[in-house]
Amino acid sequence: MATNYHLSKSDVEEGILDPLSLPASISNKILNSLKNKVWVAEFNSVPTGAELRGKDLAVIDIGGTVNLSGISAADIKDLDAFIFTTNNDVNFSLNGNGTKSFKGVITTNDGNDIITTNSIIGVTVSSGDGNDTVTTGSGKDSVSAGSGNDSINTGAGNDTVLTGSGNDSVNTGDGNDSVVVGSGNDSVDTGAGNDTVKLALGASGTYQFDGGAGIDNLDLSLANIATVSQAGAVVTITLNDASVITATDFGRFIYDSNGIATPDGVVIVAVAAFDAAF
Repeated sequence: MATNYHLSKSDVEEGILDPLSLPASISNKILNSLKNKVWVAEFNSVPTGAELRGKDLAVIDIGGTVNLSGISAADIKDLDAFIFTTNNDVNFSLNGNGTKSFKGVITTNDGNDIITTNSIIGVTVSSGDGNDTVTTGSGKDSVSAGSGNDSINTGAGNDTVLTGSGNDSVNTGDGNDSVVVGSGNDSVDTGAGNDTVKLALGASGTYQFDGGAGIDNLDLSLANIATVSQAGAVVTITLNDASVITATDFGRFIYDSNGIATPDGVVIVAVAAFDAAF
């Protein structure tokens, strides 16, 4: 059963979002989508479509299976975000004929969560810490995963993925995608399209990156590169901390010729010049 109430945007920020310690980009995305007067529905059971209709935020404090694939487009037409406040494992599905037009935000907390959506417009997902599985549709999706061994599949579309620490698997499908990778033993396949994979500052581990078809960039401007070797379409890069990157089908490489993040040192080169530089 839902508890319904109105809040101001500032009250949403202080009373709902701040206690969850969401990434700033996620909180800002939610706040920027809200009207000044926010209609909130709070749930301790699985919501119905009727309970969601006309609401701006759905705040859900239960774990387990929350399957909303049967709701209609009209039920979630006004909804800006599904916010899970529980730290229990959540299996959330928004994967029916009426959910393809959802373009809001989905957030979960700690826990080993499963999030499945099918938006053809694009959703923003924050899965928190834990070993999470995120699957999105063919829209322009943005996925932010916290610490844990995560599996992220974003399908077709121009998608953005940010991984935390952990052994992650990322498949972004076709489209011009951007992936920023943290520490861990990670695998990234960006499929067809003009994609960019970037190693985050301080990230370390063993990495398998496949750019697929298209003009793809591997951005190592925040990494200390020790050696580079090329064998056909495969480039093996060793960093000063002994991290190893195996990169396949990348045409352009970005690195800092003066160290890390210097004002004038970042260059973009083809594979032969990259190999020659190290």
